[in-house]
Amino acid sequence: MFFRKVSFFVLVALFTASGILHAAERTRSSNNKNILSFKVGEQFYVDSDFTDYFKIDAGDLNTIAWEIAYERKISRNIGIECTLGYSSSSADSENILPPANDYADTSIRNFYLSPSAKYYLPLGKSFVSYAGVGPDFYYSDVDFEYHKDRTKSSVQDKGDKYYCLGVHGLAGVEYYFSKPRRRRYLASPRNNRRGQVSLLLEYKFAWVEAQDVVDKDLQVGGHFLLLGMRYRY
Repeated sequence: MFFRKVSFFVLVALFTASGILHAAERTRSSNNKNILSFKVGEQFYVDSDFTDYFKIDAGDLNTIAWEIAYERKISRNIGIECTLGYSSSSADSENILPPANDYADTSIRNFYLSPSAKYYLPLGKSFVSYAGVGPDFYYSDVDFEYHKDRTKSSVQDKGDKYYCLGVHGLAGVEYYFSKPRRRRYLASPRNNRRGQVSLLLEYKFAWVEAQDVVDKDLQVGGHFLLLGMRYRY
């Protein structure tokens, strides 16, 4: 709980500082940019109390994650991104409790909203790196069926829906392969000109816990490795 309070305090301070920088930047330049992104990649689950207790291999929950994002560049090097994402996974486990004839089926669906404050560092005319942090808001639908034995009458459905708060950090690199629509604009990502299309590779770690899932805490975030495309307009 202390970690979450400190994390959210830091994030609020970061977004406040970004707003101040935005106000200062507007007095010098009106060349702010809108960016749409589509990302797809792998979500890698991490171990938690829930997976340990019910003997679920966290790797069996790994799945595909889909994200769509809108970003507003508030200065040359700073942007605020708002991401909507979805993932769905399932896993089985068995021989959980004595006399070791039981098994369980677990499925998880996540819908999440993840705002990020991002800082950009150009690496030349075609590449730019970035890093960011922000809060996570998850809606997780967890379906858990526990079977005491192999008979149908032994099924216990203990799934539920959870609203979770968390934090994330991310880092990535973009490659700009298209030129802007107008010749008077330069193609350098440092200039952030309109009409550019870029490819991205992004890593993200999200610390998000669904609490009291069958009296255990379940990590519904984890590691993300994403590929995507971005368009400035």
